[in-house]
Amino acid sequence: MGLRVLVAALALVLLASCGSDNDSSDEATSTPRSLAALVEGYLPATPTAAHDAQLPGKTAAEIEFGPADSPDVLTVSVEQIEPGAADTLRKICVGCDVTELDDGSTMHVTRGDRLPGVGLGETKYVRVSIFREREIVELTYEGRAIRVNGPEDERPRLSVEALIRIAQDSNLGWTTVQGFVERGDDLSYWTG
Repeated sequence: MGLRVLVAALALVLLASCGSDNDSSDEATSTPRSLAALVEGYLPATPTAAHDAQLPGKTAAEIEFGPADSPDVLTVSVEQIEPGAADTLRKICVGCDVTELDDGSTMHVTRGDRLPGVGLGETKYVRVSIFREREIVELTYEGRAIRVNGPEDERPRLSVEALIRIAQDSNLGWTTVQGFVERGDDLSYWTG
C-alpha cells in the first residue's frame, strides 16, 4: 500500500508540473491597450482617454485621467534590450534616485518641475524606470503644477509610491498575461 501512495504522489507532482508549463501559454506580448488595462486598476480616477503613445522601439500607452481641460497623463512603456545593455543604461542617471531591487534590476526615480519642451512651471513630472536584464519598464507621470497664488488643486493624484508599485507589477513588461490583452481590447475610453 505504501508503494501505491508513493506512485500516486509522484503522479500528482508530474501533473502539477505539467499544469505550470501550461501557465506559460497564458503569456502574451504586451500591447499599448494591455498596458492601459493593467495600469487602470492603480489610477486614482477613471481614465478619460488612452491611446498608443507611438514611441520608437517601444510598446507604450498614454493614459489621461482627471478634468478634461487639464488631465493628468501617465505614459507607460516597455522596451526590449540586448542582454548586458541594462548595465550601461543603469549608469546614465542625472538627478535621479537609484535603487537596486531584490531581483537584480535597477530602479531610477526622477522628479522634476517640467519635461523638456514644456513651458516653465506648466508641468510637474515623475519618471520611474526599471532596468531589467532584457527590458526597460518606464512610467512618466505628468500633472498640472499647483499655483503658488491660487487655490490648491484637489484632484486625486498618483504618488511616487504608487508609480513604483505599478512599475514593479510582475505583469508589466514586454510580455504579460493574456487576460490583460483581452481586457485591453475592451477599453471604452481607448481613443486610438
